[in-house]
Amino acid sequence: MKGGEVVDLYVAPPHRGHGLAMLLLADVARRIRERGGTYLKGQALNNPAAQRLYRRCARCFPGDECYVSGRAFRRLADLSGKNPREVASGLPEMAWNFEP
Repeated sequence: MKGGEVVDLYVAPPHRGHGLAMLLLADVARRIRERGGTYLKGQALNNPAAQRLYRRCARCFPGDECYVSGRAFRRLADLSGKNPREVASGLPEMAWNFEP
């Protein structure tokens, strides 16, 4: 399977709280899909905000490795280019990771 990985995601403090991390993840998912990928892997090490974001739409494992795949990945990619409210309200359900 082809996919992509977000090694690190950083939003500068003055810009936090505006949904930029969600927008970035959606755009990364779109770019991965355009290149034939079917999943996104990310890590939320020692970052409570990142952990909350990933846990909303990804399947997370011990060590804070998180995967968005299947229907959830396609939905996340489809949200690319939307505004933060649309992305927040349209994030895929975690259970969608188990659907093809």
